[in-house]
Amino acid sequence: MLIRRLTPFLLLIPTAFATAGENAMSRVEQSCLKYPTPEARANCESKKKETMAAFEKEEKAKKQAADADGPKKNNDLCFTRKATGEVVCPN
Repeated sequence: MLIRRLTPFLLLIPTAFATAGENAMSRVEQSCLKYPTPEARANCESKKKETMAAFEKEEKAKKQAADADGPKKNNDLCFTRKATGEVVCPN
């Protein structure tokens, strides 16, 4: 009986989460539209482009540094079997 009462509300939960994500994305896209003058909007757009360019540059540098180092193995999780003396590490 309780389930029947809650069913309409349970059906709305996925919809609420989906619209919350859409609202966040639309707010980001329209963040410069809130400025009243074209000059202020242009300044906002240029700052947004500079920020995104700096972010992409930093991400590219991180990726290149990770690629240059090569794959790293985490030896902190390795252990030695007492019976055989074999060093065992996770994949």
